[in-house]
Amino acid sequence: MRKRKIRRLRKPIYKKGIFWLLIFLPFIFGVFVWFLFFSNFFMIEKISISGIKEKEKIENLIIENSKNNFLKRKNIFLFNSKKIESQILNHFPEIKSVEILKKFPDEILVKLKKRAPLFLFCNKTCCLIDEEGVCFKESKNENFLKIELEGKEELTIGESIISKEEIEKILKIKKELENLKISCEKVIISQEKTDFLTKDGWKLIFSFEKDVEFQLKKLKIAWENLEKEKKEILEYLDLRFENFVVPKYKTTQ
Repeated sequence: MRKRKIRRLRKPIYKKGIFWLLIFLPFIFGVFVWFLFFSNFFMIEKISISGIKEKEKIENLIIENSKNNFLKRKNIFLFNSKKIESQILNHFPEIKSVEILKKFPDEILVKLKKRAPLFLFCNKTCCLIDEEGVCFKESKNENFLKIELEGKEELTIGESIISKEEIEKILKIKKELENLKISCEKVIISQEKTDFLTKDGWKLIFSFEKDVEFQLKKLKIAWENLEKEKKEILEYLDLRFENFVVPKYKTTQ
């Protein structure tokens, strides 16, 4: 006698867990995406700027460029910090560095560092130079040592005018001149030499291609042994030669 086969009824697909999982997963994902990018919870509401007093222009630039091109919303996840940092540095040469942080859910922190003026570079116009040699702001402030560069016709804000190495040498010479009670008011840099013009109307001639330390030692010895009467009629002291200083005196009538 044959056994009868028992046929099992298949379970309807809508009663299977996988069916509802496939239905709800896209829905849950859609809600998650909406919450992150379209809800007001992650909309940028506050911009905090530190490091400078003039904050309005910086804040306006950030607001104008913080909207995402696709969503047209100021969403903190889509906020492009690197792009804004680059724009701030390009638009504001007086800013040396920018650091932008996201403080969730709705705040942007902007930390700025301004350039510190060191010299006054003058050609047709004058601008302040920082310790990196960058010309960052037009100025007529006479309290800074003036720097001139022979052959430099045009002046561009944000441009590097002189090298860090040249700045270090100028500062070293300036400090030694102060120790010797010599007041300098202008530095003229050319390919062959660098002139330091004193407030007494004479100048010192250095070579930045040679050892500045040795030139300063020669200057100290020569200056301490120079008679007061000769100091008063000096036209220049040339320090570029190997083991000696060449003085030139003003002709008296």
